[in-house]
Amino acid sequence: MRIGSNNLTYPFDDRPKPAQRIEVAPKVFWLRMPLPISLNHINLWLLEDDDGWTIVDTGMSNQETKSLWESLLEHELDSKPVKRVIGTHMHLDHIGLAGWLCRKCQVDLWMPRAEYLSCRVFSSEMQAPPSEETTQFYRAAGFGDAELSVFHERFQARSNFMTPMPTSYRQIRDGENIRIGDFEWTVMVGTGHSPEHACLYCKELNVFIAGDQNLPRITPNVSVRPDQPSSNPLGEWLTTCEYFKNQIDEQVLILPSHGDPF
Repeated sequence: MRIGSNNLTYPFDDRPKPAQRIEVAPKVFWLRMPLPISLNHINLWLLEDDDGWTIVDTGMSNQETKSLWESLLEHELDSKPVKRVIGTHMHLDHIGLAGWLCRKCQVDLWMPRAEYLSCRVFSSEMQAPPSEETTQFYRAAGFGDAELSVFHERFQARSNFMTPMPTSYRQIRDGENIRIGDFEWTVMVGTGHSPEHACLYCKELNVFIAGDQNLPRITPNVSVRPDQPSSNPLGEWLTTCEYFKNQIDEQVLILPSHGDPF
């Protein structure tokens, strides 16, 4: 255990190696996958059921992450099948392998509706260049020609990091309870970082799977997007923080998607 400079308590001294798991609470396991970006990792979660597993988030699509998943599926699941994949939200580092993993394990993807539909729209537009309206939005925000050139390049590279989404899904909603093994997990939906970001709270374990909604060392990306230029994502995110604060015990173990559990 260590105390960070931000006065948060980090209870685990070790981090999982690729394709291995660490138990952080009864029947709750921490996975850590590499990312080919400056934010160089993502935390994923395994929830053990009596007869199988629930996977929370999948990582970004690339050959390295697929190989790590294949090793995990073969060696780390105690010969029990995957029962479902839960996607917290639409971003590529969280959902990039959802289609591949759901097809491989023959299971459904569970997501909030706005996140799933945003993924479908997002994936359908991947091969196209950004629209003129999108370009003008960023130019108005201060992008010059050099920044726009980098943006266009990265925009069209997105398809390399996402497999085709499942064509159907199972919707999850704020306040819904999901029974996984001995424990009940409550879906808590936040906004600001993405349209309907799903977090999971187990009151009995006092564990909160936060995704990107709450992070220990950096703030989530809270940005106005070109498809909603008049929105107020920061206001939405702050409202979500108050909602979570009022619902969750202050001594909760938070499992973030980036950084260490705290």
